Amino acid sequence: MENKTLVTFGDSWPQGSELLPNEKTFGELVANQLGCKQFKNYAYPASSINHLAVQLKRFLHMLSHSHIADPSDCIAIFFLTDPSRNMVGDKNELWMFQTPNGGFSGPTQDKSLTNIINTNYWKYFYSDKLLDVTNNTTIITLQTMCAIHKINDYYVTGWKSVDFWKEVDQTKIYSKTCKDIVQDNKANGGHPNQRGHELIADELIDWIRSEG
Repeated sequence: MENKTLVTFGDSWPQGSELLPNEKTFGELVANQLGCKQFKNYAYPASSINHLAVQLKRFLHMLSHSHIADPSDCIAIFFLTDPSRNMVGDKNELWMFQTPNGGFSGPTQDKSLTNIINTNYWKYFYSDKLLDVTNNTTIITLQTMCAIHKINDYYVTGWKSVDFWKEVDQTKIYSKTCKDIVQDNKANGGHPNQRGHELIADELIDWIRSEG
């Protein structure tokens, strides 16, 4: 796979939160072991499953303006975070994320507004049905976009499984959660430490190679 570019999408786990500066995310480890020519990381901390479509669109936009001319030269690994998370956009077209641990937004955004939205999301808007629709339609969209652009796409669940619709191609979704793979190999804040990333990478490498 020496001519491939490997790209990861997701939240703080694939982004590499709590890793030391000289340590590597599971995505970079997979790219190195597969002999890919380069690695890109589009993961965003505290983001939601529906934000994956935004991340993929951003990558495709970059692709259209770079020397990587053919998307079929790319391997995408999508990390499926906590299914209960959601996102809303502010008037500046920036995203705010609603999570069980509080609202999250970028450094230039209104933190008080982020927290108000987060509180009211959980109080008035959250429902299992809403997230069932949102998460499944997002995954179907990702798989469709990857098929159109001939990107080899793989999916790994973080710690809570999604109740997938039959329209989702579950052969592209790894059978174990990253939580089960990592076990106790975590940093103080709960993210995988270097050993945890290595364990995830080892499993994904074997899986991607077996899928060919």
